[in-house]
Amino acid sequence: MNRPILKIDDDRRIVLAEQRLGPAILTVMLIVVLLGIRGLAPSTVAAQALFAMAALWAAAGLLRVHELRIEIAQRHWTYRRGWIFRPPQREGDFSDLDHVSIEANTAVDGLVTSRLRSRLIFLHFRDWPEGIIALGFPMGPNVAVDRAESYGRRLGLPVVDRTDSGDADGATDSQGEPGTGDSAA
Repeated sequence: MNRPILKIDDDRRIVLAEQRLGPAILTVMLIVVLLGIRGLAPSTVAAQALFAMAALWAAAGLLRVHELRIEIAQRHWTYRRGWIFRPPQREGDFSDLDHVSIEANTAVDGLVTSRLRSRLIFLHFRDWPEGIIALGFPMGPNVAVDRAESYGRRLGLPVVDRTDSGDADGATDSQGEPGTGDSAA
């Protein structure tokens, strides 16, 4: 599954969820091909069965979810990954959240991307080693600072700037003032 992307960002909640359009499009395409085969060559039962199974497999993708839902007013979050009918994999209150970080967006070979897409914002969790979730798409430095401060203010978390453009130790609190550095250290 792909990583979740920002779907809802308002004063009440932040929702990051995986795109589910791909399985829907694939399912429709396979059903159209199946109907075409059935209409043009009704005696090809094996091909019809193959496309029917592929359509069912693609449709099963619609029953899978990858989502982080943060309810700001209730100060509660849930993380779900897997079948839609399963309970959340993890959930908790805001005491489980550690900090928001701004990090450089680098290409695979270590090169920095364009200035307009040079920053990423991440939400870090306490006591969950793989709990680092990207909050949105790559963005420019000014936008990243504004967005990270907005997340920090709404979630009550410090903002850590891990790029070269930060202050001496690279940390700011949610009001943009020098902080204590990386809270994970």
